Amino acid sequence: MSKLILLTILLFSINYSYSQDADPCVGVTPDFTFEKFLAAGGIQFSNSTTFPDGAELTYHWSFGNDKTSEEENPFTTYTSEGKYTIVLLVSDDTGCSSKVEKEVEWSYK
Repeated sequence: MSKLILLTILLFSINYSYSQDADPCVGVTPDFTFEKFLAAGGIQFSNSTTFPDGAELTYHWSFGNDKTSEEENPFTTYTSEGKYTIVLLVSDDTGCSSKVEKEVEWSYK
């Protein structure tokens, strides 16, 4: 009986250790920069996400102005001055996703 308990504990420890070390979502770190274009009335966003080699990524942007984009480096316009929260959600081909949020201030000055 004690050998069975010891074997069960050993198997549980091996399984627990493996599940703790094998996180398939490590490595995708979303980030972006932006540049204002006053004449065009908007902002150009430049994706600077870091990810493991070979990962296929998809992008979902939310610009805080009721507009979204699936482009890697989108442009959006703003009709009102103010602060907007930009969200970039990046997903890889294994189903893992991560997001970053930044606030930008739009003005016509």
